[in-house]
Amino acid sequence: MPRLILVALAVLATFITPVLADDWTAQKLRGTVLELVDGAWQKIERGAVVPESHVVRTLGNARVVFVRGSETVELGPDTQVAFHLRESDRFTTVQQYFGEVAVEADVEKVKHFAVQTPHLAAVVKGTVFVVRSDDKGASAAVKRGAVAVHASESHARATAS
Repeated sequence: MPRLILVALAVLATFITPVLADDWTAQKLRGTVLELVDGAWQKIERGAVVPESHVVRTLGNARVVFVRGSETVELGPDTQVAFHLRESDRFTTVQQYFGEVAVEADVEKVKHFAVQTPHLAAVVKGTVFVVRSDDKGASAAVKRGAVAVHASESHARATAS
């Protein structure tokens, strides 16, 4: 009987794992972090899983680190984002409304990853970068590797390293 239960769990895991593989897990969390669910803000805790397209916001001095596979996305204080995945080519975009987002992505494993703000898009060419955005503009700073940056208003392009 226990063996039958293990087999049933293994079969069930093969169906559940793909659903969770594209979701982000709050690994580290400090302060108040909210997720927009069905039009209402709900507080999330460490270990919470945030599905694609859900909006997440940090309040005050809160910080949160989300993990998915070998990728990490850290939200600084007073930051709002949504995670999107284009299935056709597995391109992940962090839509950053405002605040500070730090990304670490292994360029060998993650070839399609970007942070999109109202002012610029930063596309992974290296491994660690930070994007800051507010109503006045946005900036990208590379800590390790390289990032291709495209300015929305001027359409200027550059690679920062």
